[in-house]
Amino acid sequence: EFTYGGLLVLHPEPQAHVPHAYLRIVENPQDVPRIVEVKGNLPRIVEESLTRLREIVGSAWAVVGARRQEVPLLPWRAVREAVVNALVHRNYLVESTVDIFVDRACVEVRNPGGLPPGVDLSRPTHVPRNPLICRLMYDLGYVERFGYGFRMIRAEVARHPHISMDYEARPYTFKIRFCYELPGLDDADREILQILAVPRSSGDVAKALGVSRMTALRRLRRLEQMGLVRRVGRGKGTRYVAA
Repeated sequence: EFTYGGLLVLHPEPQAHVPHAYLRIVENPQDVPRIVEVKGNLPRIVEESLTRLREIVGSAWAVVGARRQEVPLLPWRAVREAVVNALVHRNYLVESTVDIFVDRACVEVRNPGGLPPGVDLSRPTHVPRNPLICRLMYDLGYVERFGYGFRMIRAEVARHPHISMDYEARPYTFKIRFCYELPGLDDADREILQILAVPRSSGDVAKALGVSRMTALRRLRRLEQMGLVRRVGRGKGTRYVAA
């Protein structure tokens, strides 16, 4: 006989007993929405929803010489954590679903139930609404560390070159939204990537472009953040190469 938490985490079809315990992905919510329902137990919902989100959001593509490189639009570790948090900490007494809204610029994860009493996201603490669900998902490897998730989301967003994040906590709803800008490459960026077919110093890049070394460094660091350039070596031996 399953407990409520065990039912949601371990039973293959918990919706037979808790009909609203699933997730919806709503694509183009402001236009003609396309809705996908993701059901099953919580681990299955996490995996399937992330797979579908990757398919919907995709990646940006940048031309690198004769090749094109994939640039991720979202910090996927942070998005995964937001989805796990929504499923683990939602209020299952509210007969509503966890929803993910996806449009051209943002992904918003929304779950029924505000923050548990005493939780302040400026200084997150571990106060689980559903302790058994939290423990089971931790044991299965979906919760990395108690009380750490929101700090990790902030850190991942801060490291991402073209993402912003905001959240809203209301008494009966919690939302977290990731908004992204499509990265663009101008002619100078493309020239840098062609130059870096072999490792070059920032001075070499500056000379080839006819710009100052600081200007070349700014461009190199941005391309590095986008995953298009790798830095090798240290100090005066630092070189850059197309990834």
